[in-house]
Amino acid sequence: MKLRLTLTIISLHVAIAAAGQKGSTFVKGLARIESNNKSWFIDTTGAKAFDQIIQAYHPVDSVTDLHNGYLNIHDNEEEQLLIVKKDGKVGVMGNGKWWVKPDYDTIELKWKTCLVLSRNGKSVLADTRGNMLVPLEFEDVGAMDDDHFDVKQHGKWGVYSVSAKKLVIPAEYEKFDYCGGCGRKSDYAYARKNGKWGVVSFTNIVLIPFEYDHEHFSMRSDEWVKAFTKNGKKVVVNIPQQKVYGEPEYTDVEVIGNSMLVAKKNGKYGLIARDGQQLLDYSYDAIKYPYADFVSGPLIQVSKNGKTGLVNNNGKILTDLKFSGDVFCYDDLYAVVPLNGGFNLADTSGNLLLKNNYNAIESLKAEAADGSTVQRYVLKQKALYGLYNPASGKLVEPAFHEVEAYTDHDNYLPGTIEVIYKQQKGLYTVDGVLLLPPAYEEYRSVPGLATRFLEVKTTAGRGLYDTENKKLVVPPAAYESITALENDSTLIEVGVNIPAPGYGTRYGLYNQAGDKLLEPVYNYILQVAEKLYLLESQKGEQHQYALYNLSTKKISPLPYTIVSGTPAKGILNVSDGSKSFLWNVVTGKSVSAAFPMTDNGTDAEKTSGISWFQSGVAVVRTNNKAGFVDVTGKTVVPVDYDDVAILPNGALALFRKKPGDERTSQWLYGFADSTGRIIVPVEYERASSNYPDDLAVGKYLMLQKADGSSYGHKLGLASLDGKVIITPGYEKIMIEANGKGFLGMNGSLFTILGINGQPVATTQYNDLMLDETVFSGATIIKYSFPALCRIGESYEYVTADGKVLPVKITEQITFAPPEEMDTVEQ
Repeated sequence: MKLRLTLTIISLHVAIAAAGQKGSTFVKGLARIESNNKSWFIDTTGAKAFDQIIQAYHPVDSVTDLHNGYLNIHDNEEEQLLIVKKDGKVGVMGNGKWWVKPDYDTIELKWKTCLVLSRNGKSVLADTRGNMLVPLEFEDVGAMDDDHFDVKQHGKWGVYSVSAKKLVIPAEYEKFDYCGGCGRKSDYAYARKNGKWGVVSFTNIVLIPFEYDHEHFSMRSDEWVKAFTKNGKKVVVNIPQQKVYGEPEYTDVEVIGNSMLVAKKNGKYGLIARDGQQLLDYSYDAIKYPYADFVSGPLIQVSKNGKTGLVNNNGKILTDLKFSGDVFCYDDLYAVVPLNGGFNLADTSGNLLLKNNYNAIESLKAEAADGSTVQRYVLKQKALYGLYNPASGKLVEPAFHEVEAYTDHDNYLPGTIEVIYKQQKGLYTVDGVLLLPPAYEEYRSVPGLATRFLEVKTTAGRGLYDTENKKLVVPPAAYESITALENDSTLIEVGVNIPAPGYGTRYGLYNQAGDKLLEPVYNYILQVAEKLYLLESQKGEQHQYALYNLSTKKISPLPYTIVSGTPAKGILNVSDGSKSFLWNVVTGKSVSAAFPMTDNGTDAEKTSGISWFQSGVAVVRTNNKAGFVDVTGKTVVPVDYDDVAILPNGALALFRKKPGDERTSQWLYGFADSTGRIIVPVEYERASSNYPDDLAVGKYLMLQKADGSSYGHKLGLASLDGKVIITPGYEKIMIEANGKGFLGMNGSLFTILGINGQPVATTQYNDLMLDETVFSGATIIKYSFPALCRIGESYEYVTADGKVLPVKITEQITFAPPEEMDTVEQ
């Protein structure tokens, strides 16, 4: 839906107009025009760009081979290209330019990585930005890899190489097939000739003669071809030897591991290398690949007479046939082997790594501290579990009821493994080093503290444990919180809940050695200088303040009724009951003038004469006048204004009552920066000094002048350096969010203003058509040029320099036709 802009409300626009030419707002430099049931798109000059959007897509920056049969396609989501039709021809446009000129009959995005462009019965392949990969001389084209493309010429198929810029396999075949998703790129293709399939290299050498039938299954790219059948029977063909393995001589064949073939002959299994050489003779009851899914390695299990052993992928025997069952490998370095009624762990040389056998050995994938995944093993002995790190040989004997990788990413502790004994939790590192003994109900890291500290929980409450020094720093107690002290992570702040009538939380302090420094009796603890901390405590309604010296461990009461910190180290904002001033905690001296406290009725309700600091300054008041001081105590704006305020954008608003107006119905105002420099003189007018924040509009300052009209004021804008951009003259001003300019409104009409604040044209418009919902009180909106504006019952496109495109519009429509709304990104 497109929305219209008016002074009081922005609402759904339904144009009432006679049938005529319709238009949309501009989207990424294009707008759609519709007339007499036909539509087309124009560019920012108003010229026809094209007729129809066929497809929108993100161009591809790079493609990464993941070596597992998959490709990782990195498309540029910040950029959008369009396949479009113009005058019956198809091209690719984006960012206001033609990437592929509209000279083609069809363009199709294939495999997410290529464009197939066709013209006059010929096809060409290009990348997603239109760079040609294959010349336009073929009847059809397909992709094998990033260099080889199968192409059709004179009714036959060949293979074209982009790098060689020629056909490397002549167009004399009926069809090609290729393993594009295999882990390694193949240097050959499956080809059909005279109705039969064979294999041809990319140097046009026939590797396997054309004697087989083929369907696209069990595709490989190595020395073995499993995707052929002969006389209706499956076969496996070794390319180097051109030897065929199949019935009746071979009754069971399978490629395993590092491209080796397990074949069954005369009821026994043997092993053949990838080059076709025999590695193990046909004497085994079974030969298996012992690795889990998506894992590969150098070991192969062989079986004979109910016993198993290990060989490597060169056929070398590593162990005797001494195991009592199947071997299993969770990674490429180790194997879990069944031995003497238990289990042990072997390396890739067949050596046993554990002195004792265990009831079970299970894989444990854990995350190391650097984010990598490491392989560890859980050892089970009876009902208890332990941990083994084969890389270091570190063994934690079974002593726990559970051992598992730590995966709670809400409480992120990488590089750890959790152990549980009798429902009590503990932690080890992935290297098998004890971090936290299993003695706690819960544990978690503590924000702000070094990673060696863990908050722990027992029946007694929460405490803090130092995993490096293996000790409790804060003994478990009824603490509500344990955190690093704000602005000083060398100290530990603990909080306890206080019941009625006090309510709230009281805080105490520990150091990282475990010494209790302060009992949890303070409303807050704030570092104010090196080794000095402000303490606030409370008795009934009375607040008391003190300084704590970390070096001497002494607490010194302060003779003040209100104390708060400031952005400056060592400076406090203090009040003694009658006046307020800034005080240096190191020298013990005042660094500012004294300002009377504000009396709100009783002494207990007096508030500080110095407000909270914002943007480096604070409001101060004396004798019903106000000004500003900075954190050093220097007066940056004299205390002689009737009111002041610190605005959200950092500017300082200064107010004076309008002379002669005792009822203060009118105020004069101006602005200063945070150094006190007047950037806008106090000469602008508003009805009240209340709600000053509405004078800050993003990075601009609102200017108001009374005009005597029913509205009361005219508005303008100034920059934060005080430059007047728009002289007050509008009832409403709106700022374009991306710096394209401004809109000034008077009554129901608006004027388009440039970035210099000046009108770009003399025409005033009734509506500006927007692409997103904006509400009546909005002062910041988004629009782009050319802007679709309504004047009376017609529309026109206005450029940023105020020119009007030669396109007349009587009604607004959507950018994309309804049937294309899901295709084009708005």
